[in-house]
Amino acid sequence: MFNKKITGMAVAAVSIGLLAGCGGGKTGTEAVPETKTEEPPKPVTLKVYTAANDSDFEKYYNQFVKKKFPHVTLERMEKKAQPPSVVYPQMLAAGTMPDIITEGLTNLAALKELDLMTDLGPLAKKHGFNFEPYNSKIIESIKSYGEKGEMYYLPFSVLGFALHYNKDIFDRFGVPYPKDFMTWDDVIEIGKQLTRVDSGVQYVGIRPPLQMNRMSGQLSLPYADASSKKSLVNSAGWRQLFEMTKQIEDAQGKPPADAFFRSRDVFMKNKTIAMLPDILALQNVDMVAMANGGLNWDVVTFPSFKENPRVGTGVFSDGFTLPKGGKNEDIAFQVIAYLSSDQEVQTNSTRSGLVTALNDAGIRDQAFADHPAAKGKNLKHIFDMQYPTPARSTTYDSAVLGIMNKYLVNFINGTTDVNSALRDAAEEADKKIAELSAK
Repeated sequence: MFNKKITGMAVAAVSIGLLAGCGGGKTGTEAVPETKTEEPPKPVTLKVYTAANDSDFEKYYNQFVKKKFPHVTLERMEKKAQPPSVVYPQMLAAGTMPDIITEGLTNLAALKELDLMTDLGPLAKKHGFNFEPYNSKIIESIKSYGEKGEMYYLPFSVLGFALHYNKDIFDRFGVPYPKDFMTWDDVIEIGKQLTRVDSGVQYVGIRPPLQMNRMSGQLSLPYADASSKKSLVNSAGWRQLFEMTKQIEDAQGKPPADAFFRSRDVFMKNKTIAMLPDILALQNVDMVAMANGGLNWDVVTFPSFKENPRVGTGVFSDGFTLPKGGKNEDIAFQVIAYLSSDQEVQTNSTRSGLVTALNDAGIRDQAFADHPAAKGKNLKHIFDMQYPTPARSTTYDSAVLGIMNKYLVNFINGTTDVNSALRDAAEEADKKIAELSAK
């Protein structure tokens, strides 16, 4: 309606002008229309709190931002080793809060507890940005951190997970290499064939994932309920996770379990673990150095539960969030939206190993193309595993996860049965949640 009125007025003005011209020609007093020149945007500096070093900061972010937004200067703020509960309150008190925070998706609960993050939904609407290019499960996972479907985060990359295996151990004992899309039951059986002592060396077929949240994500298991402030861990799903992890350990002759994180070093340096389900090592450690050190390795897809074939871990991602009250939030949002979704930016990062969160097979198929340690590796199906439905996240999840890890170790080592472990874990988790909610 507004456009039609404008058009009508314009036609009338033209008609009047024509009639005036017929009546007597130019008067010499016609106004010359002013030419408005749009002012260039004012220079702005955006502080980015990130774990990226200077080289990676330039490679993945700054070189592109300088071309797209010439008036924007990105200033790197080095991420501290302290936990979010310590770092961000210090920044708030000192008035040094950055404009952009790079963070792992699973750390959003800690930032949410501090009431720190801006809902990006209104900014996306304001700047005409939509979330359709991303994998829908990634969007579900981000929204799981808000009570009303808030979008606190834009992904830059996603982490892949894989079953790493030492080819030399398989060759030593004449066991066929694992294949893509195996189940946990499959790899346990293979692991049994590789657990043996040879020439005085104890070889172990397989160790469990280094963190329990890999398998809990596969089963969409919640940790707690934010409304009731109670844990949700004394359940059939958690029992299944505990029992599967114990099966993995028992198949290796029941070695005593303490810290699963030790398994990564044993696999890579000692070279006595045949299979390790973990974050794809190309994204996590320098596999060039490991290969140069004599590790003859390859990967297949992360094992799945037989009830949920080809379902991998939950979404693990690195990306961006904006603190509340930022004076530069409009341009900060435009910058992170560009980095998160631009095809050139995302192709560059994916080829180097920071794999895109976009639902774009053309980009994803180029994963690790420029990574020297990826040559000849079986990466074709690593990112073909489906994401599970995410469980609702709460600010209590990290604390409950720590409690569950403790009781899982007790169960594996035979100091308690599964029912007692889950019951006691739930009781301790409830106490911890009450303590945290009272603060």
